[in-house]
Amino acid sequence: MVITFQNPSTVQVPYGRWCISSTLTTQHLLSVSALANKQMSTDLSLSFNRRPIVKREDKTWEREELLRQSINESEKKAGWSHVTALHCIVLPEHVPPGYCSPLLTHLALKWQDRCMEVREASQALFLRELRRIGFAGRQQLVNQWY
Repeated sequence: MVITFQNPSTVQVPYGRWCISSTLTTQHLLSVSALANKQMSTDLSLSFNRRPIVKREDKTWEREELLRQSINESEKKAGWSHVTALHCIVLPEHVPPGYCSPLLTHLALKWQDRCMEVREASQALFLRELRRIGFAGRQQLVNQWY
């Protein structure tokens, strides 16, 4: 399935949402990043069913169970970190030329949001976008804002 836009270019469906509008891209990236930040910051052992640790004479079983749970939690946090990295860093490089970059004005408005996860997501996206546009783009942005 191919989505056709007003311009003559066509984009494959998996990348279609990133080429529709900058506002949509901004909101989508903020949502994914904030959700991933929240999932990484919560105690994952509370959000999933876990077996109760049975008190036994043999403490090695209890230590092994705690180690298994901590490894499982670190794998889940690494997974969410990977999702964030893919959306924040790798995405613009792999989307076709019609990629609509996030709006820096919207990210700047969320820079000091009350929700810590949204604030961290907007700051990370803002800084990533400033690095992506380079020196000339930053100069153009300053001239545009002032």
